[in-house]
Amino acid sequence: LGKSGLSGTVSAALGHMTKLKTLSMHSSMISGTVPQTLTKLTRLSQLALFGNKLSGSIPIDFVKLKELDECAIAGTTTPGAHDNSFDCPLPMVLPAACSAARAVCEAPGASNLALIGIIAPMAIIILVLLGVVAFQLNKRHQARKSKLLKEVTTTSQTVMSDLNKKKSTNGPTVVVDGKAMDPEGAGPDFSLNDAAVAAAGSCKTNGN
Repeated sequence: LGKSGLSGTVSAALGHMTKLKTLSMHSSMISGTVPQTLTKLTRLSQLALFGNKLSGSIPIDFVKLKELDECAIAGTTTPGAHDNSFDCPLPMVLPAACSAARAVCEAPGASNLALIGIIAPMAIIILVLLGVVAFQLNKRHQARKSKLLKEVTTTSQTVMSDLNKKKSTNGPTVVVDGKAMDPEGAGPDFSLNDAAVAAAGSCKTNGN
């Protein structure tokens, strides 16, 4: 079935063909993952899956395929052709015939791509969290700013209202604590009451 232009995924039903010795599905458009059931093909001697669009991890039970003489699961030699992109690193217990596939993970940049695949989602999550925090802080700042502006506006309106009321007197106007005071009006009463006068007299008599 190599170079047949097959698409779709590798059928898990292939694992029931336990007497199969050759499985060649290379250089096509097959995607998805390698099914676990392929590890039941213990009589398999030739396996060719390279040149497809397979991804994910290689089943660790591939080690059971002890009769494999030829194994090409990745690493196409056709220039510009697509190839499988399995998760690196590959299982350490792969059959010896599949060892050539390790060169794909050991190629320059392969480990960097895997690292980018891990870091990129984390970076996106962090940026989203920072955006949420910044939005909340800005919202609180705007609320405080609006409250302060409202207080200032209310105080200004009160002062202007009092000034307009006192304007008819044609006299100077004193503003105390945001309120207009009449300079000719009655101020605080600093006179002593009767009790204070009596206490003061008593102190004077005792002093003599």
